[in-house]
Amino acid sequence: MAGAVGEIEIEGRRFAWAGVGRGPELLLLNGYAATGKDWDPTFLMRLARSLLVICPDNHGLGDSELGEASGLTIEAMAADLEALLDVLGVESLPVVAGRWEGSSPSSWHGGRPSALPAWR
Repeated sequence: MAGAVGEIEIEGRRFAWAGVGRGPELLLLNGYAATGKDWDPTFLMRLARSLLVICPDNHGLGDSELGEASGLTIEAMAADLEALLDVLGVESLPVVAGRWEGSSPSSWHGGRPSALPAWR
């Protein structure tokens, strides 16, 4: 996958993501109020030399739909990521995360703690 943009449906709403590069997967999680498109292009291209970099748009931002506002929780965002990884067939991957305003992105791994083998 040299470069891809995709979306999946979760509970009737669109969840968007982009991927660039080839190789082992790396998930880039931006802070809540940012999208996958907000990462610096030079940074992405350097990572993409040896990795498949996956950049989702958070629940309700960018090309991802909000759905019911009452459903906007860290748990719902975690479920979005779980669904995306399932669709992509990814069982485990390292994560680089921006600031999540009072919550650690490690909270998203839920029932799949092995999905974060190299938390840094």
